[in-house]
Amino acid sequence: MNLKKQIDDIKIIDDHAHALDAFYWIDAVGGIPFPPEVHGLELPSAMTPLPRLKKLMTVYRDLYGFPHSSLTPQNQPELEELHKKSCSDEASVYHKALDLAGIETVFEICANKLELPTGLNAERFKLVPLFDGFLIPLDNSELKKTCKKAELFITIAELLVKNMQKQLNWYPSSFDEYLKFLFGVMQKMQEQGCIGVKLAFGHYRDLTTDIVGEEEARDIFNSKDNSTKRYNRLQDYLLRFMLTKAAGLELPVQIHTGATGIEIFTKESDPVCLDKLLWLPELGSARVVLLHGGYPFCHEAGFMVTDTARRPRQLYLDISLLMEQPGSPNAMVGVLREWLEMGIAHKLIYGSDGTSPIKLCISAMNIRECLYMALKGMMDDGLINMAQALSMAEMVLRNNARKVYKI
Repeated sequence: MNLKKQIDDIKIIDDHAHALDAFYWIDAVGGIPFPPEVHGLELPSAMTPLPRLKKLMTVYRDLYGFPHSSLTPQNQPELEELHKKSCSDEASVYHKALDLAGIETVFEICANKLELPTGLNAERFKLVPLFDGFLIPLDNSELKKTCKKAELFITIAELLVKNMQKQLNWYPSSFDEYLKFLFGVMQKMQEQGCIGVKLAFGHYRDLTTDIVGEEEARDIFNSKDNSTKRYNRLQDYLLRFMLTKAAGLELPVQIHTGATGIEIFTKESDPVCLDKLLWLPELGSARVVLLHGGYPFCHEAGFMVTDTARRPRQLYLDISLLMEQPGSPNAMVGVLREWLEMGIAHKLIYGSDGTSPIKLCISAMNIRECLYMALKGMMDDGLINMAQALSMAEMVLRNNARKVYKI
């Protein structure tokens, strides 16, 4: 049996993507607040590594029908025209991208409304709402000043709250009523087909969470105290409440970890900051997915999801972003192999973090290569056999996602 071919044949479930972000942002704020290459046509530069350049040429050919084997200043307008033409039927391009990448289902982060663009197959595109707006119920004008990314994330997250209030005709004013509302929204989202929710508060505050009592949280809510320290404690309580309710609903919760960029201190995105909260006995059955492998805190994230000290948690590691690195997947092989050798293959879930059809395809290529190199190396070292290698690949690429998200 050929391990590489078998890995290439596995149908992927991608648990974390932003491929439809433009649809939500245009509806929410009238435009896309990101550079064109993020959600549009990715073009190589003089610094693009050769492995990625090769993949880009393959995607240009297969996705857009670009007939040339290399991209030149002379034929680039032809590619741009083909891409522009494809935008007139985006649904077909997205479905084609999934087919080319061998992706069965992708979980799309929906930011401001629980809808898919017209024409997309709801069986292949599952919704994961951005839930942050429900954890920040006070005046967020000061919180938005944290950084530009904070302003963007909070603005669109608030819109989802308003949309759900309108849909449910529910405008809570008291603390107790707000808790009922928060739980009611989670139930409604699940009823409407959402298979999880996402939290991205690491983009606008420290991931460090404390154990806050209900009375303190009620006092902060009632006094509308949005000073940084007090507001954080209200958020900590609401996060704990939300995770407890999500556990009862068996609704997975994705939490952004690591990779916050230059606007937030990197150390503040370390997933270990969540440990105090996630070790609470009441959250033992909460299905929590740490996004992006905690990168660059990969060692810490790997240890967090182990069933250590015989106190197992329903804690999983999504490896999105790692596979969308601009270079070669070789750089991530060591990280992936470390996790596999730690015995946590059953806790790893593939995600692309892809923001376009091109990135969905390339990320899928990268994870297949990375898995093959890591597993082949383990086989060559006598650590696993072929059957074990294939089982691990299937866990990472689809089976763990099916188990956690119940699909």
